[in-house]
Formats: sequence, structure tokens, C-alpha cells
Amino acid sequence: MRAKNGLEAFLTTDKNVAIFGTGVSGLSALKLLSSKYPHLKNNIHVVNSGKVDDWATDSILACIDKKNCHSEVDSDTAHFLSICSLIILSPGIPRNHKVLDTAHLFKVPIWSEIELAFWFVANPIIAITGSNGKTTTTTLISEFFKHSGKKVFVGGNIGIPLCDYAQGEEKYDCLILELSSFQLESIDQFKADIALVLKLSLNHGERYLGLETYGQAKWNITNKMGWKDFLIYDEDNSFLCKKALNMPFSTWGVKTTRVNELKKILQKEYDLSKFQLIGGHNILNLFFAIKATELYVERFLPNELAHFKKGIQSAINLVEGVKHRVQKISCSKKYSIFNDAKSTNWDATLTAIHAVIGGRRPLWLILGGRPRGRGEEMNYFLEQIKGKVQKILCFGECANFVEEQVFDKFDLRKFRILNDVISFVDKEKFSGTLLFSPAFPSFDLYKNYEERGEHFISLVTKD
Repeated sequence: MRAKNGLEAFLTTDKNVAIFGTGVSGLSALKLLSSKYPHLKNNIHVVNSGKVDDWATDSILACIDKKNCHSEVDSDTAHFLSICSLIILSPGIPRNHKVLDTAHLFKVPIWSEIELAFWFVANPIIAITGSNGKTTTTTLISEFFKHSGKKVFVGGNIGIPLCDYAQGEEKYDCLILELSSFQLESIDQFKADIALVLKLSLNHGERYLGLETYGQAKWNITNKMGWKDFLIYDEDNSFLCKKALNMPFSTWGVKTTRVNELKKILQKEYDLSKFQLIGGHNILNLFFAIKATELYVERFLPNELAHFKKGIQSAINLVEGVKHRVQKISCSKKYSIFNDAKSTNWDATLTAIHAVIGGRRPLWLILGGRPRGRGEEMNYFLEQIKGKVQKILCFGECANFVEEQVFDKFDLRKFRILNDVISFVDKEKFSGTLLFSPAFPSFDLYKNYEERGEHFISLVTKD
């Protein structure tokens, strides 16, 4: 456990630690600190938006007293944060939040929940980041390990906070972490043994001015990597190529534009005839996942490579993909249906379109969600889908924005909610392919993409 090497310096009887944000990761961080340092209960604080009475739940008050709960709008909260010894920041809260201005001025360390948990674990780590493909690649790697008889913790941005593992007693052979740019903005000593940076495209325009700042947040995954460690990255991305030069760790570039060549390389070692994940992008995800697993085994389990190859082949034959990511939905409709609710950017939606097109059946595309603010101009996207998408169906807050961008370039219909979209499709007696790949975040109508995807599935499978 790394905490013995220094975390106690942040947690003494005369110093306070603040957790800013009470989402899943914030609550997990709170539980970890209160369980590891029960004698310092009065020194652990929580900050959140809104009135304390509205969010100080039983789960929070089981860890700290109500007097240690602060609203971000209280007049003294900014000052209080500036005199803390450490702030744990939830990923949904930007580092440039105005209440943190004074804390930055006084150079208060600001960590993500991932960084905090790192101090309490000692397992080897495979960490995956990128704009698209993270969840599928993370899932594939975990399946390779499971089919090889290994026990792995899978978490991070994929749903389970790393602090959940750090406070438990269960032991694992390896930690496989999907990490977002928001989590990687606020790391300090966190280090992966094998890191993957998948394809990059500008995302989260509400947080980043451009690809440079967004890409740098992703690149933080390499900050503490050393000569024993390994980075696998998209070699066709100029930003990543420049970053990968003269690094103190080993690198392996993947030519992501050469999908057919990568497939042939895989077929020399593995039978892909039963691989169920559709689309060239999933060949890329498979390539990244296999390479990461093989490099891990070569470093940590060199005598088990043949055994792992059997496990990898078993997983290839059986894995069914990731829910809400180009997921084929079986139902009684006369049209084919694909649920890609996880899509929150144009690259993800383009990938989904390329995965499902084929034959002469018309493709109708459903877009929807909340506009981010930057990096969402549709000109390039619209050029790429000419001749592929027959009709665009748009709902939610982005509808007016999409209408302005599309104008007369495509057949477009606007709707208020997703229910209205599916009702329209059914009334039109559509018989082609319906792709739900929203391209925008879900937060206008749903709490996350999972809820959005489940709602879509319930609508299209309803008799």
C-alpha cells in the first residue's frame, strides 16, 4: 500500500481534507478515507452544490458530521478550500471552477478519486484512455484475463470507482482501468504499468479549448511511467506521435487507419471467424486489447503466454460486445435496430454508421442530447455521411443546433423526446436500419448514457 509512503502527511489532526462533489466517485472517496482514518473524522469534509440539507444523505452522514458538509455557494467555502491540505475533485467538476480559484493560488493539491485510490493499492495496472473505444477495449482485456483464469478488477470511468476496491478486502491479480480525461487531469503519482491511448478526436468542448488541451489531459496517463512500462498508442495521430518521441518508457504505435492489415496480423495468431463485434473499429479495439494483454503477460507472467493465448481465443469466440455500443437489438419490428447510446461525439457516431451500413437498406440516424459548446460543427460529419444516411431524426436540446447545421443538406425531422422519434418511425412503416447514435451527451433528458440506452431499448422492444 503506497499510502504508508506519504498520504499521512495530508491527514493529520491539524489538517483538513475536502471532497468536492458527491457523485459516485466522491462518495467512494469519502468512504475510503473515513474507513482508513476513522480517528480523523473531524478533518474530512465534503463540498457540494445546493443546500446541505438537500444532499447530505445518510451515506454521507455515516462518515462525517453534518457540520463538515459545505455548500459551494457559502461565502466562506472558497477560503476553506484554500487552507485544506488536499482536495479530492469529482470528475464532473472542472478544475477551473471559481470556488477553487484561491486553492489554486495557494497551490493546494487537487486529486481525482483515481489518484487517491492509487495510494492504497499495489496491483499491476493496465489503464486505457482515448476518445472512443475505451469501454470495448477495457472489456476485451478483462475477458482475456478472465478466460485465462485470472481475477481482475475492472473500473474507473467504466462505472466502479477504484476507491471501492481500495477499501475492500478482495484481492485481484490485476487492475484494468478505463480512464477519462477528467480523471487524468488531476493525478499526481498515479502510474500504469501498461497504458493505452486510443484514437483521439476533440471531445468535451465544454471543458477544452481544443485538441491540444484535451489531448494533454489524456497524455497525463504516461506522467510517471518508467523504463519497465509500456505505452500503446494511435500512431496515425500526429499529436500522439510527437508526444511519444524520446519517452523514458517503451512505446508501440498502432496504424489505426490500416484496419485490414491489422486484421491479417491478428489472423496469424488467432481465429476471428467467431468474433461477434461488428465493424472495423472493433478490429482496432481487439488489436489494442490483445497487444496490451500480451505485453502484460510478457512482463509479469512470461511462463504463461501459451496459456493466455488460449484464453484470448476463448474470449474472442464468446464475447458479445458492450451494451449501448453499436448493440444490435432483437425485436418484432420490420426494421433493423442498433443501440449506440454511448456515443457522445461525431467520431463515435461516424464509427457506428460505418459499422452498420451495408446492402441497399436505407439508414435512418437518431441524434439527440445536450450541445457541448465547442468542437461540434457538423460540416465534416455531414460530408462523411453523404450517401450513407437517408434521414436524420433529432430530439432534445440539440435539435435546433442540428437543424441550423444541417439546413437543407439532409432530410431532417425534429422531435421533443425520444418517444416521439420511435412513434414517427413506426408510423412511417420504416423497413431499413435504425441507428440510435446520439453524438451528444445525455444530460438534457437522462442522468447518463446507460439510462438513455435503456429507454431506447424499452421503446423499440415494446409490443
